[in-house]
Amino acid sequence: MLRSLGRLWFLCLGLSVVFATSSHAITVGPKFKPKVEVPTQDQDRELPGKLDLVPLQAVVSILDPGFIATDPDLDKKGIWPELRHTESIRCAIKLKESLIAINQFDSVYVVPDTSASADFYLVGMIKESTGEILRIQYMLVDATGKTWLNETNVHRVEPGWHQRFAKPGVDPFQPLYDEIAGEVWKVLKRLAADHTKVAKDNRSRGRKGKSTQLSQVELISAVRELVHAQYFNPDLYSDALTLGSGNNRAGSYRIKYLPDKSSTDWQTIEKIAARDREFLRTVNKHYDQFMTEVNPSYEEWQEDSFPYAREIRLAKRAETLANVTTGVLAVATIASAVEANDSDSRDKALAIGGVLTSAALLKGMMDRNRKNRELARFNELTQSYHDSFKPIRVRVGGEIVTLEGTVINQYNQWRELLTDIYAQENSDFESVIIEE
Repeated sequence: MLRSLGRLWFLCLGLSVVFATSSHAITVGPKFKPKVEVPTQDQDRELPGKLDLVPLQAVVSILDPGFIATDPDLDKKGIWPELRHTESIRCAIKLKESLIAINQFDSVYVVPDTSASADFYLVGMIKESTGEILRIQYMLVDATGKTWLNETNVHRVEPGWHQRFAKPGVDPFQPLYDEIAGEVWKVLKRLAADHTKVAKDNRSRGRKGKSTQLSQVELISAVRELVHAQYFNPDLYSDALTLGSGNNRAGSYRIKYLPDKSSTDWQTIEKIAARDREFLRTVNKHYDQFMTEVNPSYEEWQEDSFPYAREIRLAKRAETLANVTTGVLAVATIASAVEANDSDSRDKALAIGGVLTSAALLKGMMDRNRKNRELARFNELTQSYHDSFKPIRVRVGGEIVTLEGTVINQYNQWRELLTDIYAQENSDFESVIIEE
């Protein structure tokens, strides 16, 4: 069928050379630059050198799936809610891995929302995901609320990728995740240059008896610590950090003073922060388990959906640029499909002919039993991680406290538990043990 399709297309080129030539000359969307070598996750890649920065913590929030559940046109838009919810977690995990690979953060965690304590927050939305194209809109925001990046990046998988490079654990969209991490690295590089300059200026100021200043990255880190301290002890630290005057826009935090880090109170805050990071490590182990469970089905879907997604995209472009050519092709292809009594080929032919070029055709083109089985798997796994996250058991002294519900609910319960312990006299955070 595909061979005859190719022959028919070649014959139809004579009908409109202008259309055919234009379709190859016009670049739609961001430029696609095929790479000579496709990096794989199991290759040993040399980590970038450490920039001149203070220790930093980053979190990647679970991505917005990019649709409204009540939208009646999800099918027409080719969006499968179960799959998108799976991707919202999976993409966040892949972005975390790419941020770790740039080697500038002391820790990187996937989190359900931005309520976690961190120096930098990477938040995003899936704008398009077809198996051939992945488009992510993302923002990089620091602890002060300042936005450093607000971009949309896209990657299109080249034909033949699955035949040449696919193997378990290797993602066709890895270049996209690495590209986003690369943009984050550029921001950190600018901050490192500022940090080096301020450090040099401070040495000069010190020799002259002048007060020193904080670099931008030191300011970000200090705000992160103070926001965390205010949460657990607002009475003591409420006046250390305030919002600027005016409309209190993000990025307007003002540090009034830096606390004494040798004090008993601050050391207790640091113990809480250490326990908080331990909790996030536990949550991320569960997310890693999700990745392990969902990957086989997801990678199978990626490979299965790629040729259909590509056909639909090309058909849409052909419909726009060469309606006459595609119409002739469709008639011949539909006739062949009817003669062969092949329903899948009929669907594909109608798509190429411009009759049904909606991305929703992707659903009909794939084997229905296999697709339904995969979607059921995605739905089951994703719901367990969104709606009923695995309960986390915490040992406090001789008692066991079980955190239950969604991961957001469990995180809130965890924070309440730490707050209760902190309010106690002689609070002992060393006795707080998260059980695996």
